[in-house]
Amino acid sequence: MPTIQATLSRKLDNPAQEQLALGLSSATAKILGKSEDYVQVIVSDGAVATFAGKRVDDSAFVRVYSIGEYKPDACKKLSAEYAALFQKAGIAPERLYINFCVQTGPNWGWNGTTF
Repeated sequence: MPTIQATLSRKLDNPAQEQLALGLSSATAKILGKSEDYVQVIVSDGAVATFAGKRVDDSAFVRVYSIGEYKPDACKKLSAEYAALFQKAGIAPERLYINFCVQTGPNWGWNGTTF
């Protein structure tokens, strides 16, 4: 925990998917001050998406789930870091939406139990 789910309309090759996933994992652990040992990243590409009423091939939606409240400015720092990572993958910052989700330990299962 945390978990990052990234859905992109752009299709990426395997090395680009891996680079994006590893970059999201590292940035998230660093900024949130959590061990990367528990960070999970899921990258789903090639989704059908619309933006501004038109089908687009260059947009992304990201959900960031983390147990407990985010530290002050963490979401802004993550937004900036994610924007740079997605830009390398061909997604402009203005085509990226990020939803930061606060979870509680009892509502998050892992290893046959909850946090």
